[in-house]
Amino acid sequence: MHLRDYLRMAAEKGYDAPLEKHWAPGHLNDSHTHDEDLFLLILEGGMAGGAKAEPTWCGPGDTIEVPGGTDHIERGGAAGVRFLATVRRSTM
Repeated sequence: MHLRDYLRMAAEKGYDAPLEKHWAPGHLNDSHTHDEDLFLLILEGGMAGGAKAEPTWCGPGDTIEVPGGTDHIERGGAAGVRFLATVRRSTM
C-alpha cells in the first residue's frame, strides 16, 4: 500500500494521526493486548505479527490492523523495521 492510501484509509476509519516507529533487529513485543485498535504500515525492513502460534510476515507496503483486545505478538525482522502506527478507540 502506498503511504497516501494508508493515510487516507486511516483517516476514513477514524484513526489518530500516525507516528513513525523504529525497532532494532529482533525486537519483540511478546503476547499482549491493547485497548485501542491498531493500524500499521511497514515502511522499511519487516515485522512478524499476529497470533503467537501463527504470526504473519509483513514487509514494506504491507499493513497490519489489530482490533483492540486481541492477543498478539510483534517481532522486528533481522534488519529491524521502520513503520507507521496509529490507534483509535476500540469499538468492541
